[in-house]
Amino acid sequence: SYNPAYFHTVLFAAIFYVFFGLYYLYKALRRFFSREVSLLTALLAFLATNLFFYTVMQPGVSHAYSFFLLSLYIYFVPGFYEKPGVKSSLFLILPLALAVLIRPTNILAGLYFLFYGLSSFRDLGQRLTMLAGRWYLLLFMAFVSFLVFVPQMAYWHTVTGKWFIYSYTDSRFTNALSPQFGTVLFGARGGWYLYTPLMLIATGGLLYLVYQRRLTAPAILLMMVLIIYVNASWFNPTFSSSAGYRALVEWIPFMCIPLAFVIETLQKHSAWKRILYSVLVLFVVYNLLFSYKFNHHIWWNMEWEWSNFLRLVKF
Repeated sequence: SYNPAYFHTVLFAAIFYVFFGLYYLYKALRRFFSREVSLLTALLAFLATNLFFYTVMQPGVSHAYSFFLLSLYIYFVPGFYEKPGVKSSLFLILPLALAVLIRPTNILAGLYFLFYGLSSFRDLGQRLTMLAGRWYLLLFMAFVSFLVFVPQMAYWHTVTGKWFIYSYTDSRFTNALSPQFGTVLFGARGGWYLYTPLMLIATGGLLYLVYQRRLTAPAILLMMVLIIYVNASWFNPTFSSSAGYRALVEWIPFMCIPLAFVIETLQKHSAWKRILYSVLVLFVVYNLLFSYKFNHHIWWNMEWEWSNFLRLVKF
């Protein structure tokens, strides 16, 4: 058995990176929203989602660190378009490349960079022309990405003699032709909307923003649809022993943009504000109860009964 110091060190690392992830998420939101709304949204990202569980209860998995990197990435994307250059390119690509190194599916987050600030997909041609005119920056970002992967590749080569290793061995996307969307979103053992109902509010805001063509919402919707499809295609779409839907934890920063929009819109009306804040408090309590009551044996080894789920609402 390991000395408790090992766990405490990993716990400290997760808390450290999630704190700065929330800090940069707050700063990213401040570009569009008030200080109050941005701070509340960042706090909800921690207290009302399973990011809390994977920071405090299971800090050894990758999601807390991916959350930090993608929050950092979202913060730095606007800087590239405000002042394209080597510095802004470096700050942009480093967190994204590291996030992809941790979880290859995070490469879908690159779409946020491509579509940032566009009101419709018809503007994509102008964006591609702009980026083509700065091809040397794209080449620089590709080179930096390669350098990020070199240590991992060197390790693989040292251990196995191969430069690339598929670490998931026999695990594949066997459900690609029959994606399990219901399992991902509403599954009894980890459905995203069931265990993180805050995302229902965020999704509603996202769909409205897509209709309004604001805040890069079309790109966020595209990314979320693709990552949900990827997860639904995995041979085990529940990601076994998951507390809530863990494979979407690192995508919470993107959903915080429409969430903040909903909060900012509703708090302008006193009646809706009271209702909203009451619901948000319930979501926080619900999430914290789940985090402390989650039991691998009950959720995964026993025959599923809804009485297991109802344990959450019992103090």
